[in-house]
Amino acid sequence: VTPNMSFALRGADETMTAIRYGYMARVRCYDCGEALRCVADASLVLCPVCRSLSPLLEGDNDDRSRIEGVPSERFGLGLGIKEELMG
Repeated sequence: VTPNMSFALRGADETMTAIRYGYMARVRCYDCGEALRCVADASLVLCPVCRSLSPLLEGDNDDRSRIEGVPSERFGLGLGIKEELMG
């Protein structure tokens, strides 16, 4: 991400699995304002429009609380998908 700071990439396979199971968070890019979706328990999301990183915060609209056995802590860099492409 920056010198001396790194995050695990939550890649395309994991993102597609999250889409399939409805495990996505809604987030808005802090830089360009694009409405995005990403893996629900990511720490950051990569905007596909402007390539900036935005944090996912507690209270973001996600379904983590409805899925048993899912840890509540966030981790990694999620790939952002434009919400308009989610159907």
